[in-house]
Amino acid sequence: MVLGTAIALSPKLIIAMSAEEALRDYHEAIERVEANSDAFSIQLSELYMGLGRALMNDENYPDAQRALKRGMQIERVNFGIQSISQTPYLFLLADLDTMAGDAESAQKAMDSIYLLGKHNYGASDPRIIETLDKILNWQVAHYRANPGRGSLNYIVAADIVSQRMSRLMKESVPMEDPKTPVYYQKLAAVQYLVATHVDQYGLPTEATFEITTNSSAQTTTRSAAGLTYYRRGKAALISRVESLSNQPGSDLISQVNAIAQLADWYLVFGQSHAAIKAYGLAFETLLHEGVSEDVKSLFFSKPQKIEFNLPENNQDQPRKVLEVSALITKRGRARDIQFIDPPKDLSEEEMRSIRRSIQKSRYRPRLNEGNPEESPHKIFLARSVVDN
Repeated sequence: MVLGTAIALSPKLIIAMSAEEALRDYHEAIERVEANSDAFSIQLSELYMGLGRALMNDENYPDAQRALKRGMQIERVNFGIQSISQTPYLFLLADLDTMAGDAESAQKAMDSIYLLGKHNYGASDPRIIETLDKILNWQVAHYRANPGRGSLNYIVAADIVSQRMSRLMKESVPMEDPKTPVYYQKLAAVQYLVATHVDQYGLPTEATFEITTNSSAQTTTRSAAGLTYYRRGKAALISRVESLSNQPGSDLISQVNAIAQLADWYLVFGQSHAAIKAYGLAFETLLHEGVSEDVKSLFFSKPQKIEFNLPENNQDQPRKVLEVSALITKRGRARDIQFIDPPKDLSEEEMRSIRRSIQKSRYRPRLNEGNPEESPHKIFLARSVVDN
């Protein structure tokens, strides 16, 4: 297969081809462009990007880094040292730094991406939100690939990016913008992720943890840090409700979901009174004449596991093979956990682990006329992944 003088292979096609064939074609295409033009022809940048990807697929990381840096240099020569077109190269170079265990250089690449966006768009331009959103996705994805104490830098960076997004949205993005509810949902999910990390792994030191505020960084205790994340997430979810109510042709069910999720947030963070009020508001909103009777009767009829996921991370769930019964209390706790016809090879240790996981989870309780009530609930889950 012979590449055109300025056409890079798609990542899927690179995988389908043999590594040797893909690399040979890229090198030959680069040689042709250099022979017909010069060493800084803009046609070369995409080819070096493709070569870098192919080398990454071949696990030749040093050469991949050199190819990507060469492509980025060509972008700079053609479009300037602050060109926004460097962004894709920086993301890939950050991936390579992460693979090499150089977290500091990876975070510097993320900082460079932000500064490029800031330089090209301006600090208050709504367009920079897309740049911040991509950086946030990168930080969260790398944290989830290896969650734990060793990935604290990704959590801290995600928190900083989310606060930049939050401030910019308040200043520059109207509530009527169709992307606004999604962004606020994401901001709340990040705060929940940070709070969960602190709860599971503690703070970097015994007494202090640095958190970001609107104007500066301050040192706080673990409990104060948790309160900060609670307040930030609450503010994001309230803004999400407001934004959905301001959308043209507003979807009433989406509003009910958003209010219920705000109630979930209160419940998870121990604000039971506020949770009851918010659940009541969600139920009252559901009584609108535009909602069918079937939806009204079923919407809050069963408990539901409370989760705060990033919108694009809602994935298909694994096949469920275990059935568990539990009593979900008014405050969303699971009690009286019983396995229903468990497989014979399900060990006592597995059962204890599953029980602990279910007990740690929180559930949106069943609502009766808007009031939480205790109710039985069946939980279905996979053997290796608790999914309830």
